[in-house]
Amino acid sequence: MQDAHIALFDRLVALEPEEATALGREDQAHALRDLSESGEAARRDFWRDALALGGVEPADSSAAERLEHRTLERHARLELALADDGLVQANPQWATYPYTMTRYLASRRGAGEKELLDPDGPYRARTAALPGFLADHRAALVAARDRGRVAHRAFLECLRDYEIPAARSFFARLDATAAAALDEHRQFIEKELLPRAPETTILGPEAYARRLELSHGIDRPLPDLVAEARAALAETQQAMLAVARALRGEAAVPDFAAVTRLMGELQQEKLAAGCDLRAHYRGIMRRAMTTLVERGEFLPFDVDQIGMNDYPEGMRELGPGTNWPAPLLDPDGRGQFVLHPDPAAHSKAWSAVLAIHEGCPGHFLQSRGFQRHHGHSRAPLRFIAVADDVAIPRLNFAAMMSIEGWAVHAESLAREAGVHQGEDLLFAHAADALRAVRVIAEIGFQSGAMTAAAIEDFIREHAGLPSAFWEIQRYQRGPTQAVAYFFGSRSFRALRDAVAARRGPAFDPARFHDEIFAAGPVLPRDLEAWMLESERISRDETRS
Repeated sequence: MQDAHIALFDRLVALEPEEATALGREDQAHALRDLSESGEAARRDFWRDALALGGVEPADSSAAERLEHRTLERHARLELALADDGLVQANPQWATYPYTMTRYLASRRGAGEKELLDPDGPYRARTAALPGFLADHRAALVAARDRGRVAHRAFLECLRDYEIPAARSFFARLDATAAAALDEHRQFIEKELLPRAPETTILGPEAYARRLELSHGIDRPLPDLVAEARAALAETQQAMLAVARALRGEAAVPDFAAVTRLMGELQQEKLAAGCDLRAHYRGIMRRAMTTLVERGEFLPFDVDQIGMNDYPEGMRELGPGTNWPAPLLDPDGRGQFVLHPDPAAHSKAWSAVLAIHEGCPGHFLQSRGFQRHHGHSRAPLRFIAVADDVAIPRLNFAAMMSIEGWAVHAESLAREAGVHQGEDLLFAHAADALRAVRVIAEIGFQSGAMTAAAIEDFIREHAGLPSAFWEIQRYQRGPTQAVAYFFGSRSFRALRDAVAARRGPAFDPARFHDEIFAAGPVLPRDLEAWMLESERISRDETRS
């Protein structure tokens, strides 16, 4: 069975070279995905084979092998459903994929100007492939357009005005032909897609519920999910009200509307000009990890292991920073916490949440744990579409219950440990409120129950954000991704409570969290079954 897994994984990274780049394999560093009809047909064949393999669990398979099979089967079902719907081929986000993959690789390698411009380097090879790649992309977009499937206007305008120009600026340093190809693609968007672009795009309640089940294993009625989020939101808002009153006094904060006004005021304060952003965020992570390690939540960890880099142009509009995971198959490779280089882009109020979510104990710590446990695997089929820049163009968010769910769970551990105080504590609770709001807003939007204007008002009123533009973009660009934060976090909390109750005084939080890393990015429900079997095997070995 292991040989079959290795052969399948080698086929995967050949068909999806972005997986190789994100996971740290060098053999596909020169390649771009084949967006032609033959490339699409080859991928369908691959996912059918993956589904057949994932759907078979030999009687003598180990718990880890069964976990691999279930995860592979889930990814295959989702990929085939997306292919049948024609959504991936119609996704205009592929236009930025060569840029994001090249920058991802360069950042991980610490590439300087000389290496970037090396005529024999992998950056040049991908650059040479870019014109053909974009021509295939346009053919797919035309076919989708002729079937009435065109991305919404704001998405295409962002590509035209920000994302493609940034990619062009980068590739122009390597090859004038590549820059000209991006110019042609930008004109194509302007002339061929924007005139037919709708103001909004939604899946509808049935299609959205189907995608939710395929991506996240959530098969409950949509109204029940919204009700759960509303109850959690009300509870979180009470906590925010209590913190705001402790900060300003009850008379100054009579109700939640006053909390949102206070948040609006506090969010205006930016990090000081000249602030050493890397030292600032590293200091927050170090403080959080010191506290959590002392409480026994995690094994000792050196925060200096995280790489810190500038957020590339063309990506900065999405926020002040993000995480590029530690490359799984490159044990010497460091993950990156990439930051907008301008302190004025960083809200002081949100910086602690950002550091903990994107860095430690959030995304970076998880990806480093994955790397430690699985860095020598020959066929890590559990680790499909873990990196955002891989998942987003493919619309495959099947790992997000684990990835984003973990990062929000890590936030809650830090908050409960007392890492946040004062204004930081208010925004730590506000982050929780936002995750509940996302469930209500995305389900409302994608089911047709809420308009974009209604969501704008709802988010401002209940989450205290000054603008909901990028939130609404998120719901349209990647349906189901936004709800993974809330439900993934709650699943991890429920799993922790169940394991702690079962193990009693023997429960060790640090060991529990390391077990999560050892399992990889799998559904928490599958993780629980794996832990139960591991415990049974341990008991049997002890008896024998």
